[in-house]
Amino acid sequence: MAVRLPAFLHEAMRQAAEQAYPHEMCGLLVGAPLPEGGGWQLTAWRQTANLHPSPHRHFLIDPSAHLALQRHLRQEQPSLAVIGHVHSHPNGRAMPSPTDRALIGDPALVWLVLGVLDGRVVDSRAWRPSPGERQGFAPLPLLTATISQDDEKTS
Repeated sequence: MAVRLPAFLHEAMRQAAEQAYPHEMCGLLVGAPLPEGGGWQLTAWRQTANLHPSPHRHFLIDPSAHLALQRHLRQEQPSLAVIGHVHSHPNGRAMPSPTDRALIGDPALVWLVLGVLDGRVVDSRAWRPSPGERQGFAPLPLLTATISQDDEKTS
């Protein structure tokens, strides 16, 4: 299983994480499953406000933003769904933290984590909750494809 991420989406997430620094950036990932259980194709993302009272160390996505996006997709783009979320770790690594492990709600969701060091994204990694793993997460290959936003809209 892998996560296919168009380069233009990765760049937008990188910019958002760097602008949010020293706070955590967060958002919702939109996409569809790849054929035969091959993973997920990301097609969009929506940055959300970080509502956590300590945004420099934690993130909290507004549940109403999540529900609104799910509703929109069901009505307007039923082939797509919210498949996960993205957040950054200011001055941290692109791997799930103990807090992330404690927040696992839906084991089917993809977690995309961006490590930010001194205001610059230095690493991006995809994860999937996995109760059998010591870390509580298993890594997923993150495949960044160089396609334009116009190409993505027409496919």
